[in-house]
Amino acid sequence: MNRPAARDNSKTPVSETAASEALGRPPSCANGWVAMSGLAGFLLSLILMYGSNLSPVHRSFIALAAAVLPMVLLDLFVLRVHRRPSTGLVWPRAQMAGPMDRSSVKRVLVKLIGLAGTIAAIGICYWLFPVYQERFYWPYWTALREAGPWLAAATVPYFFFVDRRMADPHDGYWQAGMAVLGRFEQVNGALLRQHALGWIIKGYFLPLMFVYLTNIIGAVVNSEFLGGQGGFLPFYRLIWDTSFAVDLVFGTLGYCLTLRLTDSQIRSSDPTFLGWAVAVACYQPFSNLLFHRYLEYQDDLSWTAWLADIPALQVLWGSVILALIGMYTWTTVVFGCRFSNLTHRGILTHGPFRLTKHPAYLSKNLAWWLIAVPFIPTAGFDEAIRDCLLLIGVNVIYFLRARTEERHLSRDPVYVAYALWIEQRGALRGIGRVFPLLRYRPPGQSLG
Repeated sequence: MNRPAARDNSKTPVSETAASEALGRPPSCANGWVAMSGLAGFLLSLILMYGSNLSPVHRSFIALAAAVLPMVLLDLFVLRVHRRPSTGLVWPRAQMAGPMDRSSVKRVLVKLIGLAGTIAAIGICYWLFPVYQERFYWPYWTALREAGPWLAAATVPYFFFVDRRMADPHDGYWQAGMAVLGRFEQVNGALLRQHALGWIIKGYFLPLMFVYLTNIIGAVVNSEFLGGQGGFLPFYRLIWDTSFAVDLVFGTLGYCLTLRLTDSQIRSSDPTFLGWAVAVACYQPFSNLLFHRYLEYQDDLSWTAWLADIPALQVLWGSVILALIGMYTWTTVVFGCRFSNLTHRGILTHGPFRLTKHPAYLSKNLAWWLIAVPFIPTAGFDEAIRDCLLLIGVNVIYFLRARTEERHLSRDPVYVAYALWIEQRGALRGIGRVFPLLRYRPPGQSLG
């Protein structure tokens, strides 16, 4: 969940009731119909690719293009998001910079040097750390070799186009360029740090998302159910894989499309160690250590085996799991092109975010309890207690992710207004009234 704006009103106490009643639910940064157009494009691409001989990487390219094109076209030509003040772009001709002169060309060249230096730093990390030499990442390297030259060619005119329209053209790329050139006296350290954090996030998460996407699309188009095997469990696996394919295509697009022109730029990145620690702990390679060595809560019993002799209950149980995973997927879809961990890219208030502030974490953690059924003893009652405590440990990590995200986003007064509205109108508002620890605490206030 990702979304702090230029102004920081986080030190100003806010009255919960007054704020929520005065502001109501703030408008969302994304449009639900735009997201649905991307979802439709992606699902259509899966149908068309079924039975094809495309390589896994090319399937991913087609899926990403099918999802992103309708969303970008609707955003730019119907909603005209590029004219929002939040983009930092100026569009009236009277306020726009004049024709390209020597100083503006020089500034863009500095930005391109900053981009090149940033990508070189990320590339050195890929070369240095052995984990990136593993076979797992090969689809990502193939994609970079094929798409990289085209992206580089598009970057130059895009930088010139956007620079002329920026209210403040000395952005993170310019700061990085000046640092590469050794002109440190002109560098804004805060802007440079935010630029670096944003690219570290992209450099870490994008390879994972793309590889996951490539693998899961293969699982969908080669599913047993589509191959003619009937029954609920093959159908369950198809819907499960398709749900995560949808989640990953929108996630991958989010890390790729950090553009001012679509108002999907990174406005800020979480600067705290705890925020980063609990986020990256949930992804490879760190999750392999944490969840498989310390918090391994699953035994040999799955819900499918537990309910094998009760087919009707097995179907009902599996359907509830799919509904929870569907909620999780819906949460990613409504971001449109704006999803990424550890970043603020606008405040979402529509879709499942009308119900609760963290619908993805809630639905996913509930699904894990139904999938693992750790409360069913197989090796003794003490083992069931142990598995439940370990899964609670996993739940705590996601609770901390939710709290650190709230702390980050609460630098934006729009998020504060949204969170207070949820406290008053959200579907789960009663839980916070019973358990004060779960309530949202606005900046400058303590829990009553």
